[in-house]
Amino acid sequence: MIKLKRVYDKKESVPEAQLGLYKENGEGKWVLDLEIDGLTPTKRVDDFRETNLKLVGRLKEYGDSEYGEGDMTPARVTELVAKEGDFVAGNTKNKEEIEKLVDKRTEEMRKTHDREKKALNDKNAELTGKLQKISIESKAIEAAIPLGLKKTAADDLVMRVLKVFKMDENGNPVAYEADGRTARFGSSGERLTIEEFVKNGATDKEQGFAHLFADSGGAGGDPTKRGSRDGGGGDDGGYNPWINDASKGIIPNRTEQNKIIKSDPDLAERMAKRAGVDLKIGEATRAGVKAGM
Repeated sequence: MIKLKRVYDKKESVPEAQLGLYKENGEGKWVLDLEIDGLTPTKRVDDFRETNLKLVGRLKEYGDSEYGEGDMTPARVTELVAKEGDFVAGNTKNKEEIEKLVDKRTEEMRKTHDREKKALNDKNAELTGKLQKISIESKAIEAAIPLGLKKTAADDLVMRVLKVFKMDENGNPVAYEADGRTARFGSSGERLTIEEFVKNGATDKEQGFAHLFADSGGAGGDPTKRGSRDGGGGDDGGYNPWINDASKGIIPNRTEQNKIIKSDPDLAERMAKRAGVDLKIGEATRAGVKAGM
């Protein structure tokens, strides 16, 4: 009986009479090229070959489609073919090990996703809070300027308004009592508005915050005539709608500017000049003012 050795380290070691039964395995060794039960795992090799053919078929099928660069790419097929040695040798992980590895990686991905999601939600809440605060501040200053808000009183006013108003889910400022839960209503029976809150505070010297506003100066509450006639020119903090001082929350009020221009162009130019604005009112506008007198 002839005994056949399974592997030879080099070609020269293979008996000449048996050379046709051996094949170089790509690593410099010569292995017996026979399918003998118990010697070569024939079924596993056949199964892998069949699977590999199916993968190659799919690659050809999708090669010219938009899915050609998906999970079944030439590189992926090459990777699968490279694993043939481990598959044939029985070195692949069993099902339980693979499931544990997948579960571990999935859990790591979930935790990473949760951390990133929380960070985004926190950042979104922070930005939303800042935007809501800016919106309330803007509405408060806009309501207070025509009433003669002093240049240095903007921060105080905003602080008072923020204690009362919060933004609802629709982005509207809503007033609450001191407990922060009970709705606060105005004189009309509707929810208190920022405009009404500021106006009440500016006119109520006992319960409000009238000290944040310039005295009426006997002008009947007309915001264009508060303080000195030229507005913003005296130490009383008189109102001047051309003043622009962002550091104090004071912004120009075009509505009041237009009122003064249409009623007294000369006064408008003087007030604008005191606020550092070079305003020149044309003859046509002046003529229109005179015609309307």
